[in-house]
Amino acid sequence: MMDGLFEADENVTELQDLEKRIFRTIDQLKAAREEIAQLRQRLEQQDQQLQESAGKLKLLEKERGTVKTRVQKLMEKIDSLSQA
Repeated sequence: MMDGLFEADENVTELQDLEKRIFRTIDQLKAAREEIAQLRQRLEQQDQQLQESAGKLKLLEKERGTVKTRVQKLMEKIDSLSQA
């Protein structure tokens, strides 16, 4: 009779240990999912910032081209004045 009681006690302990491991695994899974969600949000924000920066860069390159053309025209006028 004691053997049966000891085995039942041992089975309960094993079941409790298994239950603890399952809950710990569930908690780890929840934490991992939250981290993934945060990383996705961060990635989206960085992607948006990258797109904004690319747009600004394109605008600055266009402005640089415009300034370069204006400077070249001014230099040509200065050259024509110095030759006259």
